[in-house]
Amino acid sequence: MVERILGKDEVGSSILLQGSTTFWTSWEMRETVHLECTECKRRNYVASRNKKLKTKRLELRKYCKWDRKHTLHRETK
Repeated sequence: MVERILGKDEVGSSILLQGSTTFWTSWEMRETVHLECTECKRRNYVASRNKKLKTKRLELRKYCKWDRKHTLHRETK
């Protein structure tokens, strides 16, 4: 597309096109996970994480609206 606008002689490299493909591959590495409250056992939140960088299960302190306090939420399958 850049070659059509500027002409083939004016384009030195297609860095812009290569950068856009790396953006989409980073989203393919992410997966959505459900977070479950450890006290009431309800799935309250949905989060995303990188499969390769974070291999362990996700644990966060989040607000549980049924318990009305902050509790530990763990990732479920």
